[in-house]
Amino acid sequence: IRRDGNAFWSDTSIAAVRSQSGALESVVNVISDTSKFVWAEEQLKESKERLRTTINAIPDIICLKDEEGRWLEANKSYLQLFHLEDTPYRGKKAGELAKIAHETYRASFTICETSDEKTWQTGTLNHIEETIPLLDGGYRVFVLRYPFLIPQADVNG
Repeated sequence: IRRDGNAFWSDTSIAAVRSQSGALESVVNVISDTSKFVWAEEQLKESKERLRTTINAIPDIICLKDEEGRWLEANKSYLQLFHLEDTPYRGKKAGELAKIAHETYRASFTICETSDEKTWQTGTLNHIEETIPLLDGGYRVFVLRYPFLIPQADVNG
């Protein structure tokens, strides 16, 4: 509690101060106000949740990957298309997911890895027509890849 009576978030460090003989002389207690850090963490959490809600509301498939091709986030449409709803996909590359995906989708993951690499190399929007077969015999076509960097992206969400 601050002097004004308001509660605040804090970190406390306590250290013993000893004499040369090892006898306890005093204790130092440092309290740091971390309220701004807690607030920033809450804002970041809310921002991530808004992003997830937004991309999940979009019917097109969306997958965010890091510069190594590891999946960071995929929307529900993407996960449903490839039947990956219960698969721990974060941090995995398309090639790794191809090994556990239904055989119908394995070629799509291979093509995805190749087109991702081309997109990273050019650093520009790539119009790549990709036909993805469906289990019911139909197919869906997707056409865009765009690289953008997210500094220090976290593969754990």
